[in-house]
Amino acid sequence: MLKHGLYRPDFGIDPERASAGNSFPSGHATVAMSVVVALVLVLPPRVRGLAAVAGAGYATVAGVATMSLGWHRPSDVAGAVLIVGGWAAAAGLLLVLAQGRDAYVRTGDAHPFAAVALMITGLALLAAAAWAYRATDAASTTPVDEMGRTTLLTAYAGAAAGIAGVTCTVLALTLATVHRIVPWRTA
Repeated sequence: MLKHGLYRPDFGIDPERASAGNSFPSGHATVAMSVVVALVLVLPPRVRGLAAVAGAGYATVAGVATMSLGWHRPSDVAGAVLIVGGWAAAAGLLLVLAQGRDAYVRTGDAHPFAAVALMITGLALLAAAAWAYRATDAASTTPVDEMGRTTLLTAYAGAAAGIAGVTCTVLALTLATVHRIVPWRTA
């Protein structure tokens, strides 16, 4: 439904897709990220860290693939990941508020190493994406067929790094808080 209400500018890059309409957010990336977040929520605490790290890879590959195939722009994929993260955060807040005082949170269920590793990786990838954007920004007024191979590769790698960075960061935040959202209950 979001796709019908949002404007998608036509940059003239892919005239065959111009008539396809809006592509924000990517449905494929939304489903991939939703599956990963759901698994992190429902899996036993001992495997959540591994699931988040593996899931970051899965969601990134799914998102970059849709971009590579020309179905979506990088912002479509990043937006999908952020939408899933936003809904997960909102649902998590409601769950924490509804639990009341009977919730027993075990800090041993937290995964600080995996959460920090995902966060550092995500921030490093976002920095790489920002560098790639800065390196290719001057070429943004040049028609695509006139851009050099290095410029195109830098732009593509930067877009992929941005998608991976957003995915890792959202999953790091999810993993850092999931032990509070899904606590052990006392009898």
